[in-house]
Amino acid sequence: MTVSTGGADWRDGATAEQVVAVEHLYRKHRSLPYISPKRDLAAWLEEVELSSSKAVPKWALEPVADIELYGGYLFEVTAGDIILLWHISFDTFTTQSWFPKYFEHTYGIDAAFDLRMLVEAGLVEIESAANSLDLVTVPALRKALKDAGVNGLSSAKKADLMRLAREHLSPAQLEDVVPVRSYKLTTAGRALLDAHPEVVAKHQKKN
Repeated sequence: MTVSTGGADWRDGATAEQVVAVEHLYRKHRSLPYISPKRDLAAWLEEVELSSSKAVPKWALEPVADIELYGGYLFEVTAGDIILLWHISFDTFTTQSWFPKYFEHTYGIDAAFDLRMLVEAGLVEIESAANSLDLVTVPALRKALKDAGVNGLSSAKKADLMRLAREHLSPAQLEDVVPVRSYKLTTAGRALLDAHPEVVAKHQKKN
């Protein structure tokens, strides 16, 4: 059984004619790509009539791996998920990062949902507050440490402040100081990314 994205469906705001047009467009694809309920279907369908490149290509929806999740559900990893892993591999992707439109329009995935599945599958993990301190500004670190009774901070550099925060702040205090978290690849996630260099190469050539 494959996992479903759930949530709002693009069909809810579409006309019967638009639903037929989308299903006809992707009739030879393995499955329908993800389409955001917020997409202007009328404008997009007009663009597709002018250029087929506006549609998700067939190859993008072919799974490159099947990952078993809870309850026996299968998550089909596609090219878009490999590119998502590639983004995360640079160690700059956080819980507040935005998802480029090409995840939906080129790769046909709901990137936010798929990221949750990649975490569930053990391919990506969310860093702890202590390991995400580099995302906190120097003034915010100084204030948190000062509030915790730590003195002598005026000349401390960020690396020193991060070390002091780990030493003096409780887990609960760290949670308050670090509202944003970093994502990172697990060993399994890195292995899956490394197994598909052709996907990354094609992406870099197109973008």
